[in-house]
Amino acid sequence: MKEEITAFIQEINEYEDFEDDTDLFENGILDSLTLVLLINNIEERLGVFIPEEVVTLENFATVNKIAGMVSSLKGE
Repeated sequence: MKEEITAFIQEINEYEDFEDDTDLFENGILDSLTLVLLINNIEERLGVFIPEEVVTLENFATVNKIAGMVSSLKGE
């Protein structure tokens, strides 16, 4: 799951290097527009609906947090 999420982020922002625990917003890798693109990719490619109430900076701060949130939504 982390590999797919990392690939989605790299498609959106191919010029930045980051680790699984890098804060994606503080480091300018994601912003409000790219977050929408990431959510769209996750929903379409991983087949999971992301409810509006879980779209927070905390849940999308790092690849690890995104993967954990997506796993919990998928019931894994």
